Amino acid sequence: MSMKNDKQTVTYSGKQFYDKTYGLRFNLGNNRIYIYKDENVFVKDLKSNNEYTTRKDSDSIFKLSFVAYYITLLYTDENIKNSFKKLNNEEYQIVSLDIPGNNKNVSSADLYIRLSDKVPKYLYVYGLKGKENIKVEYLSFDPNRKLSKRIFDTK
Repeated sequence: MSMKNDKQTVTYSGKQFYDKTYGLRFNLGNNRIYIYKDENVFVKDLKSNNEYTTRKDSDSIFKLSFVAYYITLLYTDENIKNSFKKLNNEEYQIVSLDIPGNNKNVSSADLYIRLSDKVPKYLYVYGLKGKENIKVEYLSFDPNRKLSKRIFDTK
């Protein structure tokens, strides 16, 4: 995931897990674990071994990288656009959505779904003026993986 502003580009790597029953988990490199459940985000800092909880709406950036977030928007967004594009000899379906909220840096998104295997490959998030602010590349998306409840444990 790359986040851009006028001064710099910050790149993060991580691994995501999603289960419709247990929630969302994001391993941010070897530094932190974020577990999203209900209205909370449980954060474990692996370097300092500290843990804390915050409200889900206070952590909008990493949440935006989850495909599940955009699936939810498909049911609520009234301004969905659909197009197709060829990149590097691969065909993609592009689903364009508006992102609700008052953040001028996070206004809309394009989710690129590779047609050959129907899995997400890229996600681009744009600000109000159409400037790309976040790029996510899904390197090994596994859509139907069985996950243990244990990896979503917050205790």
